[in-house]
Amino acid sequence: MACGCNRQEIIWNLAKEAWEKKGYTWRKPDLGDILTCALPKFHKNKNGEGDSRFFRILMSESARLVWLIRNNRVINERAQEISAAEIKNKWLAVMNRWLTLDRDMTHPKFERKALKKALVLATWAKVLHGEEELGEDWTIFEKRGFSGYSAREGE
Repeated sequence: MACGCNRQEIIWNLAKEAWEKKGYTWRKPDLGDILTCALPKFHKNKNGEGDSRFFRILMSESARLVWLIRNNRVINERAQEISAAEIKNKWLAVMNRWLTLDRDMTHPKFERKALKKALVLATWAKVLHGEEELGEDWTIFEKRGFSGYSAREGE
């Protein structure tokens, strides 16, 4: 995807790093890849459906962030260019929102409409920070934060 600002490279490098953790080879996306990001099906391992879903989230949200940053720079005429650290933080926030939404959507209160835990676990397999410390099923609803630290009572 072409843009006069080289800051999009930061986003695509983060996406590349995440995708390669899944065990796949990365290819820098063009407009066609972004527009069709929901179509590819991956079957490299037993997490095929989860990997396909992760790819869809990764590509669509990364492209959306590139677009938002560009709009902020061009349309809103932001005088100061956004820093690399700010871009990384924005990308991580977007991915963490999806992770939190997925985890929340496995809750039994959603009954038949709940996401299957196996799909959520497969979607985020191999890409979570400190995944080996989270346990086999990190979607369990306890008074715990995502990072594994117990939440304090009353918060």
